[in-house]
Amino acid sequence: MLKHITTDSGFEVDLDIELLDDMELFDLIIEIDGGEFKNIPKFLRKILSEKDIKRLYDHVRLEGGRVPASKVALEIGNIFATLNEVEGKKK
Repeated sequence: MLKHITTDSGFEVDLDIELLDDMELFDLIIEIDGGEFKNIPKFLRKILSEKDIKRLYDHVRLEGGRVPASKVALEIGNIFATLNEVEGKKK
């Protein structure tokens, strides 16, 4: 089931929420939360298409061309916060 998500900064993506019911994804979240930031790209590939990852990177890209990991992490957090709000309203 696709959910249209718009982050606070204006990034928009359609996310298949069924992909979130994945123990390996949960493991990645725990590892990232524990400081293993090298797993962020693997995490992104589990929830977003390559096209959406490129769009996300372009969305946060600085003028000099750098893609700040902190901004990508902020967008990911915002996507999950929005999903939690949507799911909370369903209950």
